[in-house]
Amino acid sequence: MRVFQIAIAAASLALAVEAASAAEKNCKFYPKAGLLKSSYELIGAEACKAACTGTDGCTAWSYLPHTFRPKKGPGHCCLMAEVGEEKADMREFCGRI
Repeated sequence: MRVFQIAIAAASLALAVEAASAAEKNCKFYPKAGLLKSSYELIGAEACKAACTGTDGCTAWSYLPHTFRPKKGPGHCCLMAEVGEEKADMREFCGRI
């Protein structure tokens, strides 16, 4: 019985993580009053999200992967205090903290 409960808990956690990741794909944020920081050195949306988490005043981030090497090349990470506009975008990732 205990193994079954652990399996259900693990499946629920996996679905929650998958839903959170899905919410961070295919969107782009535009800042309301300018960027807090912008970087062309981070690789991956998770690194951009981590940068936002570690930056005072950051409430949202947007990441555009490298054009030719999306998984290994650095992309463009934008950190924002406030989001002015959100748009659907097939290549970009974004999220709120």
